[in-house]
Amino acid sequence: MKRLLALLATTSLMFLAGCQAQQKPDITVTSFIGYDIAHAIVGDKMVVENIMPWGSEMHNFEPSARNITAIKDSKLFIFVGEDQEPWVKTLGTQDHALDLSKSYELAAHNHAHSENHEDTDHQHDEAAHTHEEETKTHETTEHDHSHEKDHSHEGHEHDHGSLHYWTDPTTYVQLIESVKKEIIKVDPTNATYYETQASAYSTRITTMHTDFDQYMQSQDHPTVYFSGHNAMDAFADRYHLKIVSLTQDYRPNADLTAQQILSLKTSLKDAQATTLFIEELVEPRVAKSIQDSLRQDNIEIEIKELHGYHNISHDQFKAHVTYADLMHQNIENLKHAINH
Repeated sequence: MKRLLALLATTSLMFLAGCQAQQKPDITVTSFIGYDIAHAIVGDKMVVENIMPWGSEMHNFEPSARNITAIKDSKLFIFVGEDQEPWVKTLGTQDHALDLSKSYELAAHNHAHSENHEDTDHQHDEAAHTHEEETKTHETTEHDHSHEKDHSHEGHEHDHGSLHYWTDPTTYVQLIESVKKEIIKVDPTNATYYETQASAYSTRITTMHTDFDQYMQSQDHPTVYFSGHNAMDAFADRYHLKIVSLTQDYRPNADLTAQQILSLKTSLKDAQATTLFIEELVEPRVAKSIQDSLRQDNIEIEIKELHGYHNISHDQFKAHVTYADLMHQNIENLKHAINH
């Protein structure tokens, strides 16, 4: 009898697990960014599915037939933008879709912080925040990403100069608000819960942003060095931080030249920098090569991660790592680099 009961219990658990695995998602997203925001808001009220595998490269993702079905059957579809995900265009018009790239307006910058700074790479005015230098390098993209502010959504103008707009925390809190509104449309019954969840998450990110912004205002326009593709431009703009990157290309697997590697090594050496940053989910072979080469010159540098939030590993997903967690990690790593 005990063996029979044990068998029945095991069968029931397997049945329940199978049902959960086959449960259709209420919200389908294409990235860690979409997942992080939606999951933070809905908790266990709805099922959120990220169709991009954890640990995979965001820029090269192509959806499967199952993914397409999940998108069309879900109540809400959240994607990063057609510039990053050109395959979205093949879906046609989706009434339940939210394009995050059109769901924010660039927040005002602290212009006083950059006054009398002769080396700044960016010019600011009251209406726009341009950074033409980085966009000239995006020759492989299908669109011109210059800041002409000729895109609009629901009567508002948006700044689309950065492909990695989500790295700016002030933008991220706006994305939280936009996603929350769409979720409430889908499930108005739990509106109060969603409002509370969204507010708490926004507050956490805003608090870190405010503290770090104040810290950066006390610094003399620091420069850090990044052995990766140019993914943190929006973040750097927000805090008036200069990031010297290995390549300006937006693709992490872009071909590198010996001259690019030598240039970054020389910059590190000339600046007497002690930290070299690497991007997430990419084997840091180049960074380690530079580190070893500098060591031969009796120069020691640390290698630390500067996370661009493109994706997280499967282990990080299981550990419930969030954008806020990664933002905190980035801030601590940057402070370490600036202070040493």
